[in-house]
Amino acid sequence: MASIFRFKQFEVDQSDCAMKINTDGVLLASLSEIEPVERVLDVGTGTGVIALMLAQRLGNSQIEAVEVDALAALMADKNFRNSIFRERLTLHASSFQQLDTTGNYDLIVSNPPFYTDSLHNPDERRKLARHTDLDFFFELLDFASIRLSNRGKLILILPAALADTLVSISTERGLHCSTEVR
Repeated sequence: MASIFRFKQFEVDQSDCAMKINTDGVLLASLSEIEPVERVLDVGTGTGVIALMLAQRLGNSQIEAVEVDALAALMADKNFRNSIFRERLTLHASSFQQLDTTGNYDLIVSNPPFYTDSLHNPDERRKLARHTDLDFFFELLDFASIRLSNRGKLILILPAALADTLVSISTERGLHCSTEVR
């Protein structure tokens, strides 16, 4: 049975995704102060909802998305192909660490797995979608510091318990926090 979430200009089928659309992702894509940019990367796209919302907001931007969960990647690809933004959306069924592209991004967004020190879900797909470790965040900050354009932005949701530490680490990598919402 399909589980469809409808937006103004597109819809998202989330029936085969371990992590369904949630408030965090929708707020990340809708409330971020973003000017039109050329190239965007959505890390851990899941259903593709953030990439689709950004495609709707950002006019002519080329939007790439990465997803490690094979079934979620298939669902995101289907959602991209069924949208009016299909020509501007590209899915990479891989991790951002394995991303095989060149050039820089003007915007990198992520609503990453959130839990670092908690009981893991016994379902492997839900565990992958919800749990991570500090290395993931370090690698994402390293990736962003290398792959962001000179005026590029990294917009992500951080676990509250790690936010201060990760903002400090991002400064060490040449990234600077311009807005923090708690």
